[in-house]
Amino acid sequence: MGAPPPPVAGSPYPGWVWDAAQQRWVQAPVQAPVPPAGAWAGGPPPNGWPATPPPAGPSVGQHLKRAVDWNVSDIAVTSRERAALEAAGVHEPRMQALLTWRRSTMLVALPILLLGVVLSAVDAGSADDPSVAGVTLQRTALGELARWLPTLALALVPLAAVVGVRRWTELRRTSRVLIGCWALSILIPIATALLPIDTLIDFDPLRQLASENDLANGGMTATEQVHALVLSQRVAAAVSYALALLPVIITVPAGVIKGAGRMRFLFPAAALPGWFLLSTAPFYSIFLVVVFILIDQIIGNFLLVLGVGLLAFGPWLFVLRRKVYGRPMTIAEARVELPKAGRVGGWINLAALACIVLFLLTAKVEGTHVLGSSGDTDAGTAVFTYVQAARTAVEVFGRNLVTAVVFAMIFLSMVFAEWRATKALPPQTLAEHDMEMHALRRYAEG
Repeated sequence: MGAPPPPVAGSPYPGWVWDAAQQRWVQAPVQAPVPPAGAWAGGPPPNGWPATPPPAGPSVGQHLKRAVDWNVSDIAVTSRERAALEAAGVHEPRMQALLTWRRSTMLVALPILLLGVVLSAVDAGSADDPSVAGVTLQRTALGELARWLPTLALALVPLAAVVGVRRWTELRRTSRVLIGCWALSILIPIATALLPIDTLIDFDPLRQLASENDLANGGMTATEQVHALVLSQRVAAAVSYALALLPVIITVPAGVIKGAGRMRFLFPAAALPGWFLLSTAPFYSIFLVVVFILIDQIIGNFLLVLGVGLLAFGPWLFVLRRKVYGRPMTIAEARVELPKAGRVGGWINLAALACIVLFLLTAKVEGTHVLGSSGDTDAGTAVFTYVQAARTAVEVFGRNLVTAVVFAMIFLSMVFAEWRATKALPPQTLAEHDMEMHALRRYAEG
């Protein structure tokens, strides 16, 4: 009896052959590259002989293209990267593509994140102590710490990116470091925002002034006036924290979509990432609209409405093509079908960003510019400073890249866990599951 045939008619990877003994696809033996004419190929070249040129690595343009490309499976791995991966024992083409995509994405994100940390530090260092009714309120020791905690939390992400870049051929431990630092960078600002404002700002001088001077206005007692002033500080702090947390929170559902989309390309036979993509997309769209409602009532105009509307519509392209993203497919089918929604979505996102940038540069709110210098904001002629806007934009872009990598690693583990659990199903469990699905089928397909 002969060896069983390969599972598919042709090789899924160029240059790979079916090994009947190992029952898997393996890389076909290749001849050693012939050195250029006149080059020395046997150890260190003697004096006067030209050395064999080192293998080529990726260019900056290749790194940028990889970072934004959804089709991870077709990433071209350079000879230098392939040599490093094979030296680390990574031979399978799709895993090589995954690791090179992760490395390129973190290399692109790293300088952006470092710039975000610097801008965050400048913003935190230039923040003045709040002043109420002519009284400057001092921050408590915890308040001083809380002012710098978001910057320190943001610094964890580039730190993890450095670890991932230095040890890029290793998957498991570096992914755990990246996921852990990413989670802390989100949890620390949220925990800081939950601290009561009374523990961050010392209101005693204001209360003392109320007891020494009559701050009553319109029949209000001094105590009532102080309560009203403190309440205004609470509202201002709540709005400030909401705006500061916006780049953190908005990148999470976006990262789920981008990570699931890339794993859908990498493992087209696995439907799990596609279903996460389809289930998250509508909620991400609704989330954007809800967040926008608050901003629109304060500083909104037509350009902002159009930009956010386009951003909110983008995820629905995946829902409209749910029959493609929600079913298993071959590698050849995936190359043709999956990129369509991604290309259209990319153009829609670019148009949305253009509208938002035009809004920020041209719009006014009741005669007040949306963006201006720190002097403009102090004078009341601008709502946000250029540093604040740049910090938000840089943090959103950098976090988007890293969050896509984080969720890609999470979905990678989920796809493998699902496959392993399916393979390990006992016959009795499999028969019961089939019976349950047949019972459901008449309702799901009817």
